[in-house]
Amino acid sequence: MAEITRCGRGILWALKQVGKAYRMGAEAKLLPEDFGNPNAFQRITEYDCSELAQCYLWAAGVESVNGVHVQWFDGAWKQYEQARHIPIETARLTIGALIFVQSATSYPDKPLHIGHVGIVIAPGFVLEARGRDYGVLIGPVRKTFGLGAKIDELYQ
Repeated sequence: MAEITRCGRGILWALKQVGKAYRMGAEAKLLPEDFGNPNAFQRITEYDCSELAQCYLWAAGVESVNGVHVQWFDGAWKQYEQARHIPIETARLTIGALIFVQSATSYPDKPLHIGHVGIVIAPGFVLEARGRDYGVLIGPVRKTFGLGAKIDELYQ
């Protein structure tokens, strides 16, 4: 039987988060027992977008991204800065890629004007902690997602 990839383990974990609540500034402590565990973070009931992405990587078994420990890989703009940038057209089709919303109007005070991140779970579909009115959900990739990045460590 084939071993599940890090990306597959992360997507499996992410799917289990659907329906959980959104809370801006949510923080999850990264514990050793959650590392590489598709059943990780069962104690967590709410996420913000960047915390969801951070926990996704930890549950997948990614300890660091480009030398930055996942513990410090928080904040959508920082996640974009640290990951390998790929065209949004490619990212929308790449399972496991992170996609970002950048808007000077919506996020005037955020670094790089990046204020949201989601996880591509299937070509054209994103799993995201969308906001207080939505929680963690799956939906089509919206046009507002304009930046893409690939976490190479997911595919090693």
